[in-house]
Amino acid sequence: MAWNDHREPYGEHILNLVRYIDLHSEQYARTGDSFHYDQYTKAVRLVEELKAWIKTKERKDPTQ
Repeated sequence: MAWNDHREPYGEHILNLVRYIDLHSEQYARTGDSFHYDQYTKAVRLVEELKAWIKTKERKDPTQ
C-alpha cells in the first residue's frame, strides 16, 4: 500500500474545503455576518476531523 493511499482520494476535497473556509473568513471579516463565522467554524472542524481520521488510518496500516 502506498503512503498516500488514504490521503489521495480526499486531497481535492480538502483543498476545496480550505477554499470554502477562506471564502467565509473573508466574508465574515468584510460583513460581520455571523452566518459566515458559523460556516467557517463548521468547515474548519470538518477538515480537522477528516485529517485526524486519515492520520489514524495511516497509523493502522501495517505497511507504513
